[in-house]
Amino acid sequence: MARAYALARIVFAETGMQAVDHEVGQAVHDDGLPRAVARYRGVGQHVGGLVEGRDEHSTG
Repeated sequence: MARAYALARIVFAETGMQAVDHEVGQAVHDDGLPRAVARYRGVGQHVGGLVEGRDEHSTG
């Protein structure tokens, strides 16, 4: 993810084309990497909980 953000910042610097991370709702060049990592980590933990049957909303 860090490499994707770094690449997006390079593209923005060179071309002016702005990348947006829609998961966190902000432009990539706005230094949203820590927020994005936290968001994706939370999603991963949620999915892991579903797979292991730890989620209170699961139907298994």
